[in-house]
Amino acid sequence: MKPVWMVRSRQVAQKLSFWLTLIGYDPHDHSLKHRIYLIYASVFMSIWAFAMLTLAAGGTATMLTALGTGSVNQIATQISLLIFGIWFIYQLWQVSRRSPFIFSEEDAYLICQTPVKRNIVALNWFLGDWFSQAWPFWAIGVIFGFALVEPQLGGKISSSDVFQYVISGFRALSVFFPLQVGLLALLWALGAMRLQGNREWHWLPRLVLIGILLVVICLLGSMSFPELLKLFAPVWHAVLSPMDYPLQAAFSIHPWVNGLLVALGIAVVGLAALAIASKDLNLSRAAQESTQRERLATAQRYGMVDLVREIKQRNRLGIGRAPTRLPARPGPWVLLWKDILQSRYQIGSGGIWNWLILLAISLGVLLAPDFGSRILMFFYWLIAVDQRMTSRLRADLANWWTLRSLPFHAESLLLGELAIPWGLTVSIGWLALIFGGHGLGASRLTVALLIPPVCMILGLISAYDVLRQSNTGMLLNGNVPGISWLAILGGMLCLALPAGITWLLSQFRWISIVLAFATSLVLAYGAWRVAARKYCSIS
Repeated sequence: MKPVWMVRSRQVAQKLSFWLTLIGYDPHDHSLKHRIYLIYASVFMSIWAFAMLTLAAGGTATMLTALGTGSVNQIATQISLLIFGIWFIYQLWQVSRRSPFIFSEEDAYLICQTPVKRNIVALNWFLGDWFSQAWPFWAIGVIFGFALVEPQLGGKISSSDVFQYVISGFRALSVFFPLQVGLLALLWALGAMRLQGNREWHWLPRLVLIGILLVVICLLGSMSFPELLKLFAPVWHAVLSPMDYPLQAAFSIHPWVNGLLVALGIAVVGLAALAIASKDLNLSRAAQESTQRERLATAQRYGMVDLVREIKQRNRLGIGRAPTRLPARPGPWVLLWKDILQSRYQIGSGGIWNWLILLAISLGVLLAPDFGSRILMFFYWLIAVDQRMTSRLRADLANWWTLRSLPFHAESLLLGELAIPWGLTVSIGWLALIFGGHGLGASRLTVALLIPPVCMILGLISAYDVLRQSNTGMLLNGNVPGISWLAILGGMLCLALPAGITWLLSQFRWISIVLAFATSLVLAYGAWRVAARKYCSIS
């Protein structure tokens, strides 16, 4: 225990000294003057943190009051439960694929190859890394706790109300603290079980992914169909009650002591599960999976931008991983597999954010209050769809020599480049219809059926627009043009035909749907042939 803690405590102290250096304190200076400065800095930072949290609580209280779907305490509980749930699902996916225990190269030699008790190492590493994930929950708990005081004071705050803020914030923090510890320990216990001996649990990530997808599907179904909500209500209550009850106690809905005891019980169960699951932990495998991540975290902490970029590039290229399994079917299917691999290794927060923006714009088109706003949002939607549909094509055109040498016909190549963006765009359109299409009434089905061919039309017209502006010289230099007014205007004209058919034949609903769908397919086929011909003529 002592040797392990000696190594781990120095690492924790090194991380702490980094943050102390930011406020001008030198941990190696033991003079009285410097210690007095530490007290002054601590008091100053405490007052500053209290002021910032109070300021954030004012905006949070306004938001909670504006929602108006129940009491402020209940809304704060629901939002906190949503935050805990999303975080838990994300961390569950992470620990099912990689080690939660992050070891440096020095740890691999000093700790992982020695006959120390594995559960002692696991608990020490858990306590060392726990704070980095804990402090956002502390801040959220305190902010919500402060926000519950704001409506009671009615906007008139005096220095005598500080004690009331402290009590409410402490009540929430005292529950958030053990609850987050227990949930994180349970997740690390699952990660430790995956690293038992030399066994490879290849099925675990797939099982977790299936479970996450089932949860998402059940949630979406419950939101769309009240009957399913009543059916799954007992299941959701049983699953969420261990988190829901202490959170309600944190915000004065249930007795605070009862909620605190439940949270402490979850913390004890989680730490015990981690200690038991890590008895046969394979530290060598954990080190192999985590040394690169530890190096990346250290480089980011000290601002080594070039090293961070190099490590991320290696991770994207898959250096150090097992060879990727090739698909069994040859031919054009390889293009789809290529795009899947590129998307898997290049996906990041920027790419996810772009798709979320498209979802927000799609909802804006459906929920716009008037016709003018809807037309404006529809214009933005056209631009966003054109950009997303051609993102993969433009990325591959930047490697023109490699793309041109692939042994595929232009028609197959274009379909392969647009397949994944088209699938994501259609899925986002349907998702927007589920949440925001209630105002369409009977036209909701028509719009859902027309989304796939319409998105393909827009993608192919945008591809043609990019290809018509391209030439070999600029592509060899990596300069790929973007979409222009032609893609937007062509998309609007092509969408006007099926929309006009649907409107003119609105009295004959199914005939209008069939004719609009057939027209969309013909337009998509024509755009496909024209874009393929333009690709072949690039010189």
